[in-house]
Amino acid sequence: MLADKAKILILVYLYVYGSLSFTDLLNLLAERMSITKGNLDSHLRYMEKNGLIRRRKTLYAIYGKRTVYGITDKGRDELINLIDEINRLANIMKPGSAADHHGEGNEPIG
Repeated sequence: MLADKAKILILVYLYVYGSLSFTDLLNLLAERMSITKGNLDSHLRYMEKNGLIRRRKTLYAIYGKRTVYGITDKGRDELINLIDEINRLANIMKPGSAADHHGEGNEPIG
């Protein structure tokens, strides 16, 4: 399962926007977190190696050659599984949930 905020956001952006360039991803991520080009490159390489995203070269009349990234079926499935798990956890936290009936989870520790 994904556990890194940057990797999760990369999958979200690729799911929502489709193919994005390195610069597009860097700019979108920079709005939400501090990230360097080196960090982003490392995340993208890891995610491509693990089959979550794909990289391809494209030719644009305006930009020339450009590398773009897209989400794979495996990446989409991982993202959907993560969202489902977050939704299950959010339901547990709601008042009237099973944890509430057992007297658990309402008081902070400390």
